[in-house]
Amino acid sequence: MLLIDSEYAVVADSLSKSYGRVRALVNVSFKVRKGELYAILGPNGAGKTTTVKSLVGGVRLDGGSLFILGMDALKHPLIVRSLIGVMSELPGLFPELTLEENLRLMGRLYGLGGRELGERVDELIRFMDLSSHAKKKYYSLSKGLKRRADLLAALIHDPAILVLDEPMSGVDIMSRAIIMKKLDELIKEGKTVILTTHNISEAMEIAHRVLILAKGRVVAEGSPAELRSMVSSEQVVEVSLNEVPSGWIESLKRELRLDEVDVRGKVVRFQYEDVMKALEVIIALSSRYSVQIMSVATNPVSWDKVLLKLTSNP
Repeated sequence: MLLIDSEYAVVADSLSKSYGRVRALVNVSFKVRKGELYAILGPNGAGKTTTVKSLVGGVRLDGGSLFILGMDALKHPLIVRSLIGVMSELPGLFPELTLEENLRLMGRLYGLGGRELGERVDELIRFMDLSSHAKKKYYSLSKGLKRRADLLAALIHDPAILVLDEPMSGVDIMSRAIIMKKLDELIKEGKTVILTTHNISEAMEIAHRVLILAKGRVVAEGSPAELRSMVSSEQVVEVSLNEVPSGWIESLKRELRLDEVDVRGKVVRFQYEDVMKALEVIIALSSRYSVQIMSVATNPVSWDKVLLKLTSNP
């Protein structure tokens, strides 16, 4: 068995997979560092699920190489699989069993037993603040509680890598906050977390680095800041006026050479790179047209627009 000592938990090179004429993965390559939270992002049909399945041996690849924790995952899938905890998008536990019973069952499947298993189950239930729900049957839990329980099942054998498919899908605000907090704690403990999501704002909030897929291809990879810089350095400028007189918008567009300006009531929005110049023009025009500036705010271009731009021509 070939072992490669590396700073990377996952090294994927030119992964390819087709389902008939549909090319789910087209030479997908990426690396995940040990101890980081790595998000795989993209619209429906981008290849996220197939990529995740390839990591855990759930799909037979047509080509490429995959090393996980230094081991050839294509040659030793069972060994690699034992080192990974998986949380699927769909509920994954037995509905008629209690949370505690489900965790004990999952532990036994991974070879745990006796006192060791009991202590591990108790530790995890406390970790996820689910002590008051331990004796409840899985089917009776809310969606948020089920997702927290699913995460514990993925952690039962203390894996080095967690692979989570849409972990925050459909959960309530409180459960989302708890899951995000616990993922942060797991990262600090040294675990590697790989998650898929279609929610770009969520990915950029929690991930160290992000892989963006579209139509089975890699279209971008990097930190949130790097991904934003690939698209635009512009800011969204929002100006609130006491009134928007005739000619003000046309003058603004002419002075700043803008193609688009969004006007909603007395609020004007546009994108511009040089914020200071934009402010100077806004002040000058407001004086010229005798209008009062009520407020000015600037924000980065929305993550949705970043994703749309990056995936528009894969």
